[in-house]
Amino acid sequence: MKDKDNREKLKVFRSNLTRCRIGRDLSAREMSYLMGRSPGYINSVENGYTIPKLDSVLDMCEVLQVDPVEFFAGTGRGGDSERETGGEILLP
Repeated sequence: MKDKDNREKLKVFRSNLTRCRIGRDLSAREMSYLMGRSPGYINSVENGYTIPKLDSVLDMCEVLQVDPVEFFAGTGRGGDSERETGGEILLP
């Protein structure tokens, strides 16, 4: 049961990341570069091949100029609001 919940939370995390990144008009490669990571890093995270550590998540929020709480809630300034996109909530 917990594994299923964790997989769903990671799926929502990846969706929030993609939505915020696109809302900032950044390619995955550009965002990886801005974070000082390999060119395919964000692509790997968004496609579920890599699970980022907390410091990387905080770097993502900094690059996206979004508060981490807003990012996890799916309401970060990444284009449309949660209400308009039907965004999911990651944190209880």
